[in-house]
Amino acid sequence: MCFETTIVKAVTVFELNLIQTKPIEKAILQFLYIEFAYLAIYLYRFWLYKTAS
Repeated sequence: MCFETTIVKAVTVFELNLIQTKPIEKAILQFLYIEFAYLAIYLYRFWLYKTAS
């Protein structure tokens, strides 16, 4: 549960940063945001797998 809230907080901060940035920076941040989302999903699945076994 703690892990899930950490992801949600990080994503919210990322989204707030996206709103306030310039177009070029926004493109870079969006790329990083996608990478972060994939990483978060992967870590979450790994965490679920560990807790299930």
